[in-house]
Amino acid sequence: MPIPPATDQQHHQAVEGLPHTPGPWTAEPEYEGGEPTYVHATGCPIAECDGGTKEDAAANARLIAAAPKMLNALRNVQKIITEAAWTGFNCHDGDWPERLFASQQVTSDALKDATGRHGGGDL
Repeated sequence: MPIPPATDQQHHQAVEGLPHTPGPWTAEPEYEGGEPTYVHATGCPIAECDGGTKEDAAANARLIAAAPKMLNALRNVQKIITEAAWTGFNCHDGDWPERLFASQQVTSDALKDATGRHGGGDL
């Protein structure tokens, strides 16, 4: 017998205790006109990024800054997949198309923030 999916409350309780600074996080330059290599949350430094080049450091900072948004997108995808597996996915039944489209939008936004490109680049 399959294990039933977690309720929203159980899911929230399981991940709420994660020890990290809440988002949003932003990648910012050290000085005006510089590459965004510092990651901050509101009033809280998160990371200073290095890389082989300034471009690599900026890409690292964008990836780190996108982490809270990517975590949210993954939680959303996990919830939809779990529910689909539990209930039996039928794209013509219920609000699946709207939910899948909304999930795709959240995921695309997170990938754009992480990569600096619309669509997230090559997978």
